[in-house]
Amino acid sequence: MRNDRKLGIILLCFLIVPFEVFAESVGCSSPELGAIISVFKSIFNIICIVVPILLIISIIINITKIVVNPDDKKLLKKILNSIIATIVIFFIPMFINVAVNITYNNSSNSDLFNFTLCWKSSNNNSFTSNYIPLDNNRKNIIGNNYYEKGDSKQNDDIKSTENSIDSSVETSYGVFLGLDHSDGLNKLYKYKLVVIDLQEFSKNDVEKLHSKGIKVYSYLNVGSVEEYRSYYKKFKNIYLGTYENWEDEKWVDVSNKDYQNFIINTLEPSLRAKGADGYFIDNCDVYSIKKSDSIYNGLNTILGSVHKHNLPMLINGGDQFVTKAIKDGSYSSLFDGVNQEEVFTLINFDNHTYHSQSSSDTKYYKNYLSLVKSKGLKVYLLEYGADSSKEKEIKDYCTSNGFSYYNSKSYNLD
Repeated sequence: MRNDRKLGIILLCFLIVPFEVFAESVGCSSPELGAIISVFKSIFNIICIVVPILLIISIIINITKIVVNPDDKKLLKKILNSIIATIVIFFIPMFINVAVNITYNNSSNSDLFNFTLCWKSSNNNSFTSNYIPLDNNRKNIIGNNYYEKGDSKQNDDIKSTENSIDSSVETSYGVFLGLDHSDGLNKLYKYKLVVIDLQEFSKNDVEKLHSKGIKVYSYLNVGSVEEYRSYYKKFKNIYLGTYENWEDEKWVDVSNKDYQNFIINTLEPSLRAKGADGYFIDNCDVYSIKKSDSIYNGLNTILGSVHKHNLPMLINGGDQFVTKAIKDGSYSSLFDGVNQEEVFTLINFDNHTYHSQSSSDTKYYKNYLSLVKSKGLKVYLLEYGADSSKEKEIKDYCTSNGFSYYNSKSYNLD
């Protein structure tokens, strides 16, 4: 019955190994990948039922033979091996799930945790997570692209599938990347800290906000370039590819010296000259798109140079980059905190509705943010369309952890 055991082992490895490759290389960041993982797991579970049945049939046949020929010791050995193989293969799914649950509940922000999250996520239909993280880039659904002024894809007609959005908001922090100078400043006056794109505002605008005691963090996109930016064509030769779902934005090779010099010596100084109190750094997820030392070091060069001006810097998303920087100890010279989108909420852009984030992704983000907090870094949450019940959950979580949050009524952030 050695062949039977070999068959079981080969089938098991055939299913598990590809899954591990998928999980490690790209994570559970897209519905397509989620579907693939789900199929692999379904086939694996079927095999673990069918193979034991076949082995049981083999046992019955061999028992029949041994009744006819009771002195055949080879048949006895085959029967014993078949029984062992049947028990082992039948219980493999249980052993794996126990191991996954133990790892899942005791791991934080590691490759092993990502693998277990992929496995557990395949148990439900919620494969539409935004950061890719586990991934690689977990920004499939939400990205700064949705917020840029003049984006033809923006749609204000998003309706909540839950209760109406609570009119009360957290006023310590607000993100308004969809606003520009023409919209005026009145909407910002009730906040203590606002994030806006200072390329769309004047120094006088910032001074007015400062006069009311409001701190202004400027949006600074370091990992990609939008077509409407005046410098878009300048770097067309170093683009790494089109931002998923958005043809008018390109990932950029941050290891390029000319691009680094532009961000460090031209763009950032222009924002600082307008009075920026800090920066909201976006698209460090380029490291997830192209995970290489050159990209990681390029981000370090840009962020390290900007950080020397002693202005607070928040990394929006970029969990893989942030985690690596924490692990190698370079984080303190690169940034001062993070902003994480969609920890508790999720926007479905197919039918323009707000939803609760999947429990597995919420757990992933909470583990990630716990790691960030443990290093003394500030944490901000950006949520979308949370009703009164969901907002209370968000507020309670942030209050208990010393975090700040903003619940935007519009995914346009205007």
